[in-house]
Amino acid sequence: MTALAERPVASITTSDLSTLFARLSHTPSGANHLYKLLRMFFRHGVQHGVVIANPLTFPRPYKEVSRERVLTDDELVRVYRAAARMGHQFGFIVLICIHGAYRIGEVAAMKWSYISKDYITLPAEVTKSGREHVMPNLINAELALVPRTSEYSSLLRPELPSARSARTSIVSTN
Repeated sequence: MTALAERPVASITTSDLSTLFARLSHTPSGANHLYKLLRMFFRHGVQHGVVIANPLTFPRPYKEVSRERVLTDDELVRVYRAAARMGHQFGFIVLICIHGAYRIGEVAAMKWSYISKDYITLPAEVTKSGREHVMPNLINAELALVPRTSEYSSLLRPELPSARSARTSIVSTN
């Protein structure tokens, strides 16, 4: 990958990528994750004229195998404690996932307006099942530590200031 990272993106060929994925055969899950990222990267490159064609012309390199393993109680306690120590922002993502059995995408879509003192409610449009998900809010004390910008802002990704508000603050300081 290092050799590819040093080359101009337009010079990367299907053969280069095929060789890369062959070298990743010892880690099929990692190879598939890289495949997804590169597919998005090259699709974006084509759309914006960085590359003429997407060199990723072959299907995902490895068949996904569902996992049967889950964390042991001891492992879960260790992950929980590490996430609690880590705090905002990545630690809270893990804590919310553990407490509510939420998927990462559901936590990433959370807005403050979904959270009350007693419940966390995910609307149907953000859940994989397409159904509203209501869970008791067991982490209200931890969530109180997360900075809020507004009720409708994303829980874990504070809104960036708009260009107008940034321009106004620059002008007012001069």
